Amino acid sequence: MLRHSCAATVGFSGGPLLVRSTHGTCMVAGVRSLAIPNGIGGGAVPSLTITRGLEAMMAETPAL
Repeated sequence: MLRHSCAATVGFSGGPLLVRSTHGTCMVAGVRSLAIPNGIGGGAVPSLTITRGLEAMMAETPAL
């Protein structure tokens, strides 16, 4: 779980957590999954965790 300091509110879960690279491009760092009530920030599932999970699922799925 990534902790972030982005302002968010209820209803933003599932949205991308974007970061700007050193080259100025935006990349998805994670998917928002938790907002801190009465505060700024929350938590996000890291994009690498999602990628690894999808790769594992695809490796287990037989080809049709």
